[in-house]
Amino acid sequence: MKRDTQTLSPKSSRHSRPNSATNGFSLVELLAVIAVIGILFSVIIAGVGHIREFAQASRCSANLKQLHSATTLWIADHDYRMPDNRYWSYDGRPSSDSYDYQIAPYLGFEDMNMGMDLGNIESAMNCPASESEIPSTNEWKRTYSINNHATSTTEGADRSVQWYPRSIHQIAEPSRMALYMDGVISAGSDGAYWTNAQNSNVSSGGGGASISYPHGGSVNVVFVDGHVEKISQQEMVADFSEAYIPFWRYNAE
Repeated sequence: MKRDTQTLSPKSSRHSRPNSATNGFSLVELLAVIAVIGILFSVIIAGVGHIREFAQASRCSANLKQLHSATTLWIADHDYRMPDNRYWSYDGRPSSDSYDYQIAPYLGFEDMNMGMDLGNIESAMNCPASESEIPSTNEWKRTYSINNHATSTTEGADRSVQWYPRSIHQIAEPSRMALYMDGVISAGSDGAYWTNAQNSNVSSGGGGASISYPHGGSVNVVFVDGHVEKISQQEMVADFSEAYIPFWRYNAE
């Protein structure tokens, strides 16, 4: 019986020739990779932005609490009177360095020159979010404003007790009355934040001075009792634009 034999062609090979498509990425694949990288990059950038905003808001809240504590000490040392609506943030007589500051010594600033550039020194009078938007040109890099109606004097002169408390003990609702907040600044300001705020500054309206709302359209407020709240501009306009309310006035009902 004749056995069938099978011969191999000299052109045949045990290994197949590699596919040229496996030698690199196609254009479609490269575009897909670039798109994925772009998406990841945008997510990372957004995450970093949120982290930075959260850190700035937290630092601002801590500064306001420190400012509240310093003010409470000053009040206790001055027969429980409320601070001056301007002098709280600097020397009682700006033309002379022979008079004591009001709140600054209670924050550890008594050995510093009022007009000095603090540089990278952290100041409890400075909100990092406000500083990022409009750097302060005020003493101690201040960006905060005091509630105008939580003060007893203006440039050292007594104010009407009908509208301004002589003593902290006169404040009927300390948990509802603002003490300090992110500062008021005029439109187009070069960094001169106002020392005090009132209801007319909730919204700039015709382009005048307004609370800065540096925290993503919100303002941080420390109340007379020491707690801090973050309030959106929409809430401020809707609920805190009126003058005769406990948020602003010490004896409002």
